[in-house]
Amino acid sequence: MVADSQAVIRLGVRLAIEEQRDMHVVGEACDAESALAAVAATNPDVAVLELELEPLGPLRLMQRFGVHSNVRLVLLAGTDDHEIVEAALTGGARAIVSKKAPMAQLLEAIRTAAHGAGWTPPRLEAQMTGRDEESQAWASLTPRERDVAGLVAQGLPYKKVAEQLAISDHTVKNHLRSIYDKLDINSRVELAVHAAADRP
Repeated sequence: MVADSQAVIRLGVRLAIEEQRDMHVVGEACDAESALAAVAATNPDVAVLELELEPLGPLRLMQRFGVHSNVRLVLLAGTDDHEIVEAALTGGARAIVSKKAPMAQLLEAIRTAAHGAGWTPPRLEAQMTGRDEESQAWASLTPRERDVAGLVAQGLPYKKVAEQLAISDHTVKNHLRSIYDKLDINSRVELAVHAAADRP
């Protein structure tokens, strides 16, 4: 089942699917309500839905389609907002594909979803992996190193950091060397970026 507000998108997806021996389209819809009705009527293995399908929007769309737990969702995204994309994947979508992506990616996502697995766009997967690695690096710091890193990231000079933590300037510098090594960074600016992104 294919649902998108743009007729040209629906046509393109349908034609691409119909060229495949292992797929066929059982229904189409142009908005969220008709998509829900089509899913209920046809019970497809996979529903290809526009992420921004009106009038529900991404989050409510996921909630409404959640009742059809046997239908695997593949979302077509017209946005590059990674938070929305990740929220959709977390919310139950099997896959999400950019409308700008090659049709081969969408077909791959549909096949993967049909087999019950998840599919993540290569670019997003790389970004998510990068963020995971950064978070793991921050988690590898000792509690004292995190204290030092947090204060230095706020712009405090070494002497002030030492005073606040009741340690020597030399100990602060030793901690920083260890912090820089674990986070693979070389400056206070990079430390501030890590602290902002990864501190709980």
